[in-house]
Amino acid sequence: MEPTREERIWQVVLAIPEGRVASYGQVAEMAGLHRQARFVGRALGMLPTGHQVPWHRVIRTNGQIAFPPGSDIFEEQKNRLVEEGVEVINGRVSMGEIPVGVIGICAVTTGTATGRHMEWSGDGEFRSSIKSSIALTKPSAASTAQAARSGVIKSSAL
Repeated sequence: MEPTREERIWQVVLAIPEGRVASYGQVAEMAGLHRQARFVGRALGMLPTGHQVPWHRVIRTNGQIAFPPGSDIFEEQKNRLVEEGVEVINGRVSMGEIPVGVIGICAVTTGTATGRHMEWSGDGEFRSSIKSSIALTKPSAASTAQAARSGVIKSSAL
């Protein structure tokens, strides 16, 4: 059984390393949901109680926290990012200062036997390459286990 669109988004967000962020649009792209950044926000808002998905690592393309400044949820997101070493100034993260590194293989299917390998670039963007290997279309054991432990997905759904 294929993961739902929400589960694909949650898997991608689980793969964002601590101390790094991604935009709603980048998450949508990695989940194979092109041009559906707003849906990413809705999917993160539907997370079940007690989840372990690091929703706070998802921000607007311009580096801004999407919640109204001063609101409780804004402060929570800002504090979580700061605790992870992300510098937040006036509710904004400098996307250009995010460390370069590999986010890993985002093991989400796009309806075909392809997977996406995403790498962080120095300018705060992801570089993506399509892999046509069946092995890349299935979640890794570690990401599946983490998602299952968090209650976000059922391991049988993958």
